[in-house]
Amino acid sequence: GVLPMEVAELADVWSLASHTVPDSTPMPEAEGDRVIDVLFHSMGRTPCEPESNVVTTFNGVPGVLVKSSACSSPKTSSAAGVVPHAHAQVIAYADVFDQVPEMQAKPLAPYLRFVDTIYDEARSFVDEAFGGEPFIAVHWRRADFKLTRAARDDVLLDSRKLVERIKHAMQERGVRHVYIATDATEEADLELLRRELGYRSYDSIPNPNEPNLVKAMRVANIEIAICALSVYFLGTRTSNFSATIREERAIQGSPAASNDFLI
Repeated sequence: GVLPMEVAELADVWSLASHTVPDSTPMPEAEGDRVIDVLFHSMGRTPCEPESNVVTTFNGVPGVLVKSSACSSPKTSSAAGVVPHAHAQVIAYADVFDQVPEMQAKPLAPYLRFVDTIYDEARSFVDEAFGGEPFIAVHWRRADFKLTRAARDDVLLDSRKLVERIKHAMQERGVRHVYIATDATEEADLELLRRELGYRSYDSIPNPNEPNLVKAMRVANIEIAICALSVYFLGTRTSNFSATIREERAIQGSPAASNDFLI
């Protein structure tokens, strides 16, 4: 974890960076606006060599210009390595897996926003799917949790109990619609949810030119934005995806009481 003072410093850094006027120095060639000012590499897994003005592939996106790279410790949540780069417009991290606890991440959330197209697509989907009526959003983490959370009694894995939980929440709030974000793949479970709940989910328009990893990130971000628009949210305990949805909802003004867990 990180100390509260470090979190506060990071929030100050992002606030400063968001108001910094970009310089007028011509940039080396890249594809469109795919530019990272500072890329932090973890020193924990692979050797790290600082570089400058390199066009590379980042998170599956080709043609990204990295203006400078730096070696950092695996703890990306520490302010120490970021403060000297407060002037940067885009800061990115590679090969890191550390996680910031939800309460410590909250001060940073207002400065970490999706691009407008993500919010536009989410709003368009909600308008089409629910016609302006309120809806409940659910994140049901299923795939790997069948094994990694099988022994826990606070993670809901049974699809029939899931249906009961959602129906109760819908009845309690007088809501007719439900959106479910899930990585479940068992057709029997999905068919039960469709039959009992008539739920909606986001289906991305296929784009053969979009790398699979990029599509997965884009769809995940859209689903987060969709869930943030619901009147009530039910998430999965110990899931970072559910935690991110709660953070997004808080930024958009949803009261804490409008969030709960499936069990």
